[in-house]
Amino acid sequence: MDADLVIRGGTVVDGTGAPGYRADVAVRGGTITEIGERLDGRRVLEADGHIVAPGFLDIHTHYDAQVFWDPELSPSSWHGVTSVVAGNCGFSIAPCREEHRDLIARTLHHVEDMSVPTLKAGIPWDFATFPEYLASVERHGTVVNFTAYIGHTALRLFVMGDEAYEREAATDDELARMAAAVREAVEAGSAGFSTTAAPTHSGDGGRPVPSRLSDLREFETLITPLGQLGQGIVEVTPGGAWPTQDLADIQLRTGVPITWTALLTRKGSTYLEDVLAQHARGIAAGARVWPQITVRPLTFRMTMADPFVFNMRPSFAALMDRPLEARLAAFGDPAWREQALSELEDSDRFFHPD
Repeated sequence: MDADLVIRGGTVVDGTGAPGYRADVAVRGGTITEIGERLDGRRVLEADGHIVAPGFLDIHTHYDAQVFWDPELSPSSWHGVTSVVAGNCGFSIAPCREEHRDLIARTLHHVEDMSVPTLKAGIPWDFATFPEYLASVERHGTVVNFTAYIGHTALRLFVMGDEAYEREAATDDELARMAAAVREAVEAGSAGFSTTAAPTHSGDGGRPVPSRLSDLREFETLITPLGQLGQGIVEVTPGGAWPTQDLADIQLRTGVPITWTALLTRKGSTYLEDVLAQHARGIAAGARVWPQITVRPLTFRMTMADPFVFNMRPSFAALMDRPLEARLAAFGDPAWREQALSELEDSDRFFHPD
């Protein structure tokens, strides 16, 4: 029987690592059924001079809100991406109660530079739970495949309320309710669970995002449902209670696959070599942990309008939700500048002022 579609005469790069080769690709019922020569189909795409390859997966995105007003999920789809994973770093927009919508928007503004007016205008908010969020995405439709993690920050706010931003230890009842929500999300099609402990992630009012207040007990409790279900993965931005060097041990204890972000190079540092050595030891022990990497050097554009990296220091963090006039007044105050410079020079982080 003829195929529904034949992509004819392209150079096939199949993702196995094998060299590209010229071939026809036949598709029937949405599935590749044959790769060969002189194949026939009811519809033919002439691919001579083009690469024919599986769609790329963009595993680290923050399209959680954009998916509602941009079903193409640009710019990812412009570059051969056919599947995206949102909700990284613990920053999903579900689950979310009505009273926390503005708080979620302000948090996303600080950690991912999203526009609060755009979020307010573009999110339909016809959902509260994570399964309802996925159902809303499906109703609105997408051009590419879409999935998302249930994020730790949104989950904490959903269960703990405003105290998620203030209280470190969750109660046993809160842990049970959060774990149940994770299970419900994964059963509905979530990619898994995501979280962050990174010191760069400060949210509303310059405060650490809620996931940064949690401890290792909470983290392992919330990923346990994934192990019980045998599906889903955990995405982590390490630091705090779960540093990079501990991820292999956590994975072996819980049995849940972990990916973390991001493996970076730091000029004049042994960081890369140290982390790769840790990773090699974990793999040798059987740990299923994979770092994410950037495909080009990471650069920050520093402006006083958005001093993202400096926001780790108290003087800058206190200004994050202040209006422009208040920021300018602080920047012009010699006493404030002296205190801010002192905090930056005393920093043990890898970003220092010049």
